[in-house]
Amino acid sequence: MGIYIFSWPALKKALLEDHDDPASERDVGKNIIPRMLGEGKKLFAYRFEGYWKDVGTIDSYYNTQMEMLDKDAPISIFDRKNMKIFANDNIYPPSFMGPNSHIKDSIVCNGCGVFGNVEHSIMGTGAIIHDDAYIKDSILLPGSRVRENCRLIRTIVNEGIDVPAGSIIGSEDGEITVVGKKFKGGAK
Repeated sequence: MGIYIFSWPALKKALLEDHDDPASERDVGKNIIPRMLGEGKKLFAYRFEGYWKDVGTIDSYYNTQMEMLDKDAPISIFDRKNMKIFANDNIYPPSFMGPNSHIKDSIVCNGCGVFGNVEHSIMGTGAIIHDDAYIKDSILLPGSRVRENCRLIRTIVNEGIDVPAGSIIGSEDGEITVVGKKFKGGAK
């Protein structure tokens, strides 16, 4: 986790210099800050104490999200005393669970509609799971939709993606699958 505060003139100068450097990876932590340190600029750090995870890769993002579902998670989203989490910055109705839905060990955010089966998964705001869909060990980002008769395991569905009916994605022992804008549906 990094929060950086710069004066506009210093940041503008650093960004322009970075832009002109063909060897740069265009990364604040790898290029801009080290260059500023090398130039003797004043930089200060604040030592953070508490829960911190790097979520810069698909695996680390997935594992951090799934960790919230663990019984012995290092952080609880329900801990109102030590670390209150404000997560309702949207205006959505409550979630709706259909008559044949089954939800186990999952987080279901506001505005979700669950008509299928969800197990050990996280459903972002406004996600919809249609009839006879089965979701396990997965993350559905806001506004995603999983149509009828789908099976998703160890899958991250990007924001606003509509997974077509009958799609089979991921496996218990496979790599994490990310469904993005270019997904056309079907078995994978």
